[in-house]
Amino acid sequence: MNSEAKARLADLHQLLSPGNDFTTFKEAFKIFRNDAASHRAPSSHLDPISAANRLKSLLPHSASNAALTQPGDGRKLDGLVDELSKSTLSPKLPEIMDFLRALTPNTSPAMAEGLWNAAGDARGSRVATPESGFAGTPQDGGNLGIFGSQLNPSATLPVFTGSRLPVPPDVMAGHSTTAGAPLPSSLGAKRVTELQLVRDLMCVVLGFDGALVKLTVDACRMTSANVEVDSEFRQLALKIGYTGWIFRELRRFCETKIRDLGSGLCSQRVCELVMQEMQQFRRNVALLDAKVHRDDPQHTYTDDLCRPDQLSLRKFHYAIEDDQYRLDALLNMVSSTNKLKGGELVTALYKLSLHGNPHIHLLGSKLTHAAVQPLLLKIRQWIFFGLLDDPHNEFFVVEDSDTAPEAYWTSRFQLRESMIPYFLSPDEARQIFAGGKSTAFIKAPKETGGRAPDRLRSNDRIPGMEAFSSLADCAFDGADPIWDSERNRIKLTCLEKLLAASGLASLAVVNMLREEYHLGCHFSALQKFFLLGLGDFILCLIDSLIPYLNQPATTLPFKNLRAILEVCVSSTDAKWEHPHVLQALDTIVLALPSGKVEIGWDAFLLEYRLKKQSAVLSIVLTTSIVTRYKQIFAFLWRVKRAEFILFSAWKETMCDRLENWKIPGFELLCHEAGLLLYRMLDFLQQIQSSYNVDVLDVGWTAFCDKLTTAKSLDEIISYQDEFLGHVEEKCFIKSKTNKNCRDLGLHLRAVLLLTVKLEACFVAIQDAARRELTNLAGLAEPDLESHFYLDELPSLFTSIQMLESNFKVNIPERG
Repeated sequence: MNSEAKARLADLHQLLSPGNDFTTFKEAFKIFRNDAASHRAPSSHLDPISAANRLKSLLPHSASNAALTQPGDGRKLDGLVDELSKSTLSPKLPEIMDFLRALTPNTSPAMAEGLWNAAGDARGSRVATPESGFAGTPQDGGNLGIFGSQLNPSATLPVFTGSRLPVPPDVMAGHSTTAGAPLPSSLGAKRVTELQLVRDLMCVVLGFDGALVKLTVDACRMTSANVEVDSEFRQLALKIGYTGWIFRELRRFCETKIRDLGSGLCSQRVCELVMQEMQQFRRNVALLDAKVHRDDPQHTYTDDLCRPDQLSLRKFHYAIEDDQYRLDALLNMVSSTNKLKGGELVTALYKLSLHGNPHIHLLGSKLTHAAVQPLLLKIRQWIFFGLLDDPHNEFFVVEDSDTAPEAYWTSRFQLRESMIPYFLSPDEARQIFAGGKSTAFIKAPKETGGRAPDRLRSNDRIPGMEAFSSLADCAFDGADPIWDSERNRIKLTCLEKLLAASGLASLAVVNMLREEYHLGCHFSALQKFFLLGLGDFILCLIDSLIPYLNQPATTLPFKNLRAILEVCVSSTDAKWEHPHVLQALDTIVLALPSGKVEIGWDAFLLEYRLKKQSAVLSIVLTTSIVTRYKQIFAFLWRVKRAEFILFSAWKETMCDRLENWKIPGFELLCHEAGLLLYRMLDFLQQIQSSYNVDVLDVGWTAFCDKLTTAKSLDEIISYQDEFLGHVEEKCFIKSKTNKNCRDLGLHLRAVLLLTVKLEACFVAIQDAARRELTNLAGLAEPDLESHFYLDELPSLFTSIQMLESNFKVNIPERG
């Protein structure tokens, strides 16, 4: 501040307040300076000289010399007030009145009342600004009241440390003090008694706006009416009003959930518990309100403070403090789980209940107990009746109603792991899922994919479920017998019964497949026919088809293949198989690619077609499973072909070897060819021995043992998939663990092709031997210079050597 401004300020001090301390005068002038600037524009700022000139211009000259010569005299100030009231400065009257009020903090009550009343009307038209601290601005959302304070729901409430409440720093925000005394917020305001605040807060704590305390979007504030409230009362009123803000948010939560029909049953149960807590709070408030009316029924008590026997603000706050804490915790819980439903909601509420405070733990347990009831009912309906009544997608099982009937078991129902509640482990949830799916499969009508016999579908319950009738028929209400409220979990004995009922439902489907549809017979037939487990049938089939197998595939008797198959069945042990198995067994000829010529060995395959009366077996013996059996059969059929070729070549060699050895040099050729044949035959026998031991003996036996102990249809499907994977690995078709399986399969396929070439080589050897024996019959000595000895015999040696070299290259190394 420059010297000119200091001189102006000293003149004003001598004019207005020569009896007061200069420091007090400067503080009052500072308030006036900021306040006067706000009346011009929110962004303007008066320099000290302009502020001093403005203050001096506001004072009438008669009042300046007569009334302010002794500012400490109350009568002189009263005369100044009267003079100002009669002047033409009424639009600017609040500015000077604030200054006079700030200048005289120790004014008598009568004088203070005169100063407040004189500026009452003018203040009603005053513009609210951030600097004045009288009301909120559009920028801050209107949350600041005339006391310059607000109570934010997220803020920590002040704690009592003595007989009086401490005033937080933001209570006097926007005001300055004179000699440490708080400044009043407005002039001409009426003082509010404690009992009036209590009556007003009775309405506020129930979520409604009062005459003095208002509720905003995110806070509780005091109204901007012309009232004066003690700072301690103001703090208590804001604390009590915060309870009303909580109550209003809980009421909005309940109203939203009631209108939102898609929120789910679990959320509705939580909403019901919230409403019960709110109703209990209303009862408590009603008792307090009755006491207020009983103590002052005619509203005649006008003292500032309540009598000791009346309900004061402090007593009011103490009376609802526990309710406020409980409702606040309840609001935090429902707000953090507002968008969850079903199992996710129950799990989230349970985690919130794991709190060190016993009151919050009890409240979280109540919410968890309320939310879990619909889930318990859905679990019961799913296990015992196969019903999935879940319009809000709250259950951990979801249904696809558009699934085709043939995919009922695999695709109709799916498990949602994200919705599994906390009181069920993943294994337990999968067991309940399997049990309910089994019950639904048995109860499902045929048009939607059900394939159970009518005698099972017509029963209300699965046989054996009578033992759980008390658990199935129990009412899941607040006193349900299966929930342990102390541990927030299903009772252990009841959970074991639910799992046992699920296992019984799953076992019912397994027994139905075994007894009604002879599942074991079909598995045995697949092993005998497709895995070549029935040796006499395979040999008979090869012997019956051998005239056609070495011919082009197009020459196969398509119309007679079924008849040939029936002849092979009737002439071997296959005739003792179950009639449904023999009806499903058939033959097919693979469609060959255009331009590719194949022989009968490559195109012939067995087929397995389930009839309509056994359509339920298609759940286990799906199209993909039967295809995997056919792939294994095709591989074993190629091995059997190679074995047949080698044995046929060996037989012809043994029959003609004595005659062939008469040809000079031919004995060495037959020896080399025989060695290669023996090596190939030994290799194939090792392959077949490994297959017979590891697959048919060990693998199939283990698979049968698992089938006898299987307790659900999913286990049977899993065991079959595991068995087929083991067979495919042993047959070098594919493997999930052995990365070299495909390469080994290619090498083995090359070896099997070498047997076909070896057969052609043996045929050439036999033809050449017959021609040479015919020539030798008319000669006394062989002609070693003939074409046979010079060209044909070395060519045959070369062919054998090349086959032997390729065989050594393609033999898989042992790893």
